[in-house]
Amino acid sequence: MKDLDQLVELTARVLRDTPPPCRLPAAYLFAQTEDNEASVLGAGLELLCGERIEVLRLPGCPAIAGYPGFDHWQANLVAAGAPPQRIEAVALEVAAGINTKVEAEAAVRLALARGDCALAVVAAPFHQLRAFMTAVRVALAEHTALRLYSFPGLALPWAEQVTHSQGTVSATRAGLIEPELRRIERYTEKGDLIQVHQVLDYLDQRERSIQ
Repeated sequence: MKDLDQLVELTARVLRDTPPPCRLPAAYLFAQTEDNEASVLGAGLELLCGERIEVLRLPGCPAIAGYPGFDHWQANLVAAGAPPQRIEAVALEVAAGINTKVEAEAAVRLALARGDCALAVVAAPFHQLRAFMTAVRVALAEHTALRLYSFPGLALPWAEQVTHSQGTVSATRAGLIEPELRRIERYTEKGDLIQVHQVLDYLDQRERSIQ
């Protein structure tokens, strides 16, 4: 029961994270299919136009595995009012495809290379928990004090049938939640994700570091 209690606590904190007291250097938007891109693009635009971040960082690759590509996302954001000079590409190693781990590693390492103190993590709501946990795992592996903040994408109709998971899975958005939890369980057992309590410890430490 303890493990379930911790998972519920982490889910609540990731989906309603404590906003930082100052503007963040950047936000990274995790790749999504066109069916779900309005979720992450909308949240990114709100962060940028609301002056809560300095720049938006997007997966910097052409269309691949359901993701419509950097140029497509950049054009959509600019058309919606985002200044193009405040949109950056994050170089990804996509020879073997694109996935959450590859993106998290690239986003965190670029933030470190730029000397950023913090980074906002943005993914579709059904993907946010795993995306944030993966980013925390990378940050801890890099032995960095980088503060990660969770900003879930905008909510879209949960009963709508959509394509997800590299463009190969079709389900309602609500129906994508259970497979995401199974992935978290499987990847934790493999060691690709850290334990839930370790992410909670990270969040506690992050909160203490800014008091």
